[in-house]
Amino acid sequence: MAHGFGLHPRMMASLWRGGTSKGLFVTRRELQHMLQQSEFRPGLQLDSLESYKALAPMLSPIMGSPDISERQLDGLGGGISSLRNLTAAVGPCLTKALLNKHILEQPDLTHATRIRDTLTGNKSVCLPLTVNLFNENTRKIIRSTFMVRRFPYQESWRWLFEPRGNFLMPGLPVPGSEVRLQWLDPGGSKTNKTLPTGNSTDTITVNGKQYSVSLVDISNPGIFVDGRQFECDSSDSPTELDARTDLMRTLDDIRCAGTQAMGLDPNDKAVPKIVMVFPPSSGSHHIDCLALSMQKAHKAVPGTLAMNLGAACQIEGTIPSRLSRKTSNGKIVIGHPSGTAETSAKITKGHVEYVEISRTARGLMQGYVMPAFRDYEVEEAS
Repeated sequence: MAHGFGLHPRMMASLWRGGTSKGLFVTRRELQHMLQQSEFRPGLQLDSLESYKALAPMLSPIMGSPDISERQLDGLGGGISSLRNLTAAVGPCLTKALLNKHILEQPDLTHATRIRDTLTGNKSVCLPLTVNLFNENTRKIIRSTFMVRRFPYQESWRWLFEPRGNFLMPGLPVPGSEVRLQWLDPGGSKTNKTLPTGNSTDTITVNGKQYSVSLVDISNPGIFVDGRQFECDSSDSPTELDARTDLMRTLDDIRCAGTQAMGLDPNDKAVPKIVMVFPPSSGSHHIDCLALSMQKAHKAVPGTLAMNLGAACQIEGTIPSRLSRKTSNGKIVIGHPSGTAETSAKITKGHVEYVEISRTARGLMQGYVMPAFRDYEVEEAS
């Protein structure tokens, strides 16, 4: 940590685009050093997920939260969930088999009291030269395969991530090198069960009406509903969905009820997410979806949620399985508002061995960010 602009504290960080998301990366060492030099929890040791949650009042303002206008004008966030992620720790693991570990924060737009317990598939690609990633949020391993290139460095050479390539991701204007992410044994990322209730389909009651849902926890918890019961179509745009405030309120009520059924915190807006699924609209798709994130319609589909959906399509009895076109090789093409996402999964006798998705990534900048030490009430880690 250093000081700039007078005595304002600052810390080194990197901004990366991963998949269709952008996020800020800060090292554990930089965070710990800043805490030692500041009056904000100077004795706090960053040795667990709970200790990182105590940093929310400091880290959330970096992205511009809280902001009741939802613009995040006073920070680096972009006002939507895929543009306001902060990976609060990148550092070496103690286990030789693992090279890096990380924790993701996704600040709420209007509050700054919590660190989210999710890691998006998009930003998992943004850790150069990493082979195995240990996700401290879920205690799972992510295997990343990517291109590297030898670059001159001082009087020798360095092998670094090569972002240039011919892999074109839907939702992005330019191609890049393919980054293949394989989540190993991804079932039960937050609930310890692939099907938290033990059922492929459950019925929940919201405002006196019953809804069929599939509660699935693979790489990131998801709640899947048949979108046709809400008079929706897979061609509906995120803008059109956001304009239907009654529908969005109903979907979030269903999400909250499903969250409780999964044994998760119903007050957490980020986990799980709810997804409306539809039969494929094209012969090249296996299923279509409209995802919601942080109570807003997503402009594509979060990477981990795409992997969850791809695997759920291959679990008998789930709503995605009933609506999807069948596959024989484990690959699922998902239609979403920005194009398609292709996932693959290996499922043996009901056990999900891995799920996989490909993304691209590019480093956008490296420099100093200036945390804001505002007078927020700190939520003590429990």
